[in-house]
Amino acid sequence: MGLKTSPMTEKFRPISERLEIRHEEDRTQKEFRSEMEYWIQQVRKAFPEAVRALIAFTQTPARFTVHNRRGRFLEDVEVVLHIEGPVIQYRRPYDENSIFDRLPARPRKWGPWIENRDYGTLRPLSPSTYRPAKPNTTNFRNSGSVNATLSCKWLRPWRSHTFTRADDHDDLVLLTQDLDLSAVHITATATARGIDSNCVTEFTHLVADPIGR
Repeated sequence: MGLKTSPMTEKFRPISERLEIRHEEDRTQKEFRSEMEYWIQQVRKAFPEAVRALIAFTQTPARFTVHNRRGRFLEDVEVVLHIEGPVIQYRRPYDENSIFDRLPARPRKWGPWIENRDYGTLRPLSPSTYRPAKPNTTNFRNSGSVNATLSCKWLRPWRSHTFTRADDHDDLVLLTQDLDLSAVHITATATARGIDSNCVTEFTHLVADPIGR
């Protein structure tokens, strides 16, 4: 004996079941093959970027720390970094899914297919909120080498500040395609309000071994 579905039961069925629409294949085999060939070409173009993202995801984010060794309270501290060599700054992906999002979506399989219309969860709209300016900020730029500006509103005597994402500093990593590069030369020029001279520091930073070497 079969079971009949009452109107009340049908009313409370999951939305995903009530919004499934079945479609017949409307592409010719030639059109499908053309889509696949174009997709393969796009994957090849996007692959280097996906590899960079994967490498960046496995690396420790770059962190920069400014030390106040002058024995006096400093205001409006600005440190300009110049990292020489074939180096680029790259934004570290937040999760693995964002890495694969850099690759183009594969064409739909050949044959009949089901469209799932899911409207998701509705969210109430809220007015924009005021966001005060942060006292510490960072700015990075690729120009053959890497140039960075670190701005610190104030720094107490013999204290230090490490720039992180809280300072609008994304989880950045420094990458290079030169597998023979063993170290980079960094020049840091610091200035502050009320101090006429520049404080210039030069140092060498070792490059991590390439993955798989």
